[in-house]
Amino acid sequence: MTPLYKLYSDLNATLNISLQEVELNKNNSLNNCLWHNKIFFSPSIRYGHLEYFKGSNEKIEVVHCVLYPSFYKSLPIFGFDVISLNNNITGIFCDYTPCPFHNENLLEELRKTKSDLITYQRNLPAWATFFSPDFIAVDPKNEYEKIESACKDLLYKYLYICELSDFSDTFLLAGDVESHIEGQNNYSLNQRKNTKTQKALTNYIGEKEANSFIENVLFPTFRNKIS
Repeated sequence: MTPLYKLYSDLNATLNISLQEVELNKNNSLNNCLWHNKIFFSPSIRYGHLEYFKGSNEKIEVVHCVLYPSFYKSLPIFGFDVISLNNNITGIFCDYTPCPFHNENLLEELRKTKSDLITYQRNLPAWATFFSPDFIAVDPKNEYEKIESACKDLLYKYLYICELSDFSDTFLLAGDVESHIEGQNNYSLNQRKNTKTQKALTNYIGEKEANSFIENVLFPTFRNKIS
């Protein structure tokens, strides 16, 4: 079991405690790639996606987790990605992204975590301008387990806040809901600017299927007006 497959299994078990699950691809394989995709939801999480992908040639291995909050709750988006190239973990990314709403307690936890990991920080690509100021983007070098643990803690804290929100009768007003829809759509549209994702998937499943997966599963958009 690789470190990333273990991470995927750990995240799956954690998410299953708090959220409802739907598995997308039951056979977990496509063109000799190992590929798991699960969707999660709860009263406060309208769409969560957990993905594990390992290419047939083992050049690339990815764990991707994103949780979009309910349009009616004042919560940020949670994102956590780990990438391995040629059996070498090259990047760990984690954020609570306000779109435009956030939770001050969560953002403070993110600031603390980033300050602890600042020496591992890597440069961001030009398209990555929409994340929070404390977006964690690191090259783990020999400290993978330490950094993975820190990011998993951020997930646990996010899920705890979401569970509290599940039982809260506090909801956004109609105008704020519309802003939340627009903000989350912009998050997805900006994430799609990462051409490396599209190119990597195209190599394994073809351009048409890659684009469909990115637009409908990986980073979907939703209606931007309240009807």
